[in-house]
Amino acid sequence: MLALEEHGAVAGTASALMGTLQFVTGAVVIAVVGPFFDGTSLPMVAGITACAVIAFVLAQMTLGRKRPVEVPAQ
Repeated sequence: MLALEEHGAVAGTASALMGTLQFVTGAVVIAVVGPFFDGTSLPMVAGITACAVIAFVLAQMTLGRKRPVEVPAQ
């Protein structure tokens, strides 16, 4: 998994943290979208769209950064 590539010895802890963050994010989204439920699928679609936009913006912010090139020692 590329997300855990830099974590080496603590990859299990990092994986557990990522899983926990997914559940917490889901709970927050449900708590925000739930009160708008009106019997249609519109609140769910709006919630999915909002999450997609937020994910896109975060990806652009984090993947757009330049990492320094590491030159292997000889």
